[in-house]
Amino acid sequence: MYKPRHYDPVMEDLHSRVKIIEAEIRDDESSDASETARARIRKAWHTPEARKSADMTSSIRIAIIFILLSGFFYAYFFTNLFS
Repeated sequence: MYKPRHYDPVMEDLHSRVKIIEAEIRDDESSDASETARARIRKAWHTPEARKSADMTSSIRIAIIFILLSGFFYAYFFTNLFS
């Protein structure tokens, strides 16, 4: 029988937090440290501040590339710099 799946980002975030906290409480060597670190990095990357910072960096990079290309085309077509 088909059992539909439902994705709930809030519940996924809650489960990852619970997993991290349980691992910190146990604090034994048998816990999967790499999974805990991976969950922390994932949580830190998906914060609105990180996304906003990444968007701002991308916008600045695009603006710089556009300015450099515009300057190159201006110099090539309207000056005798490359002849």
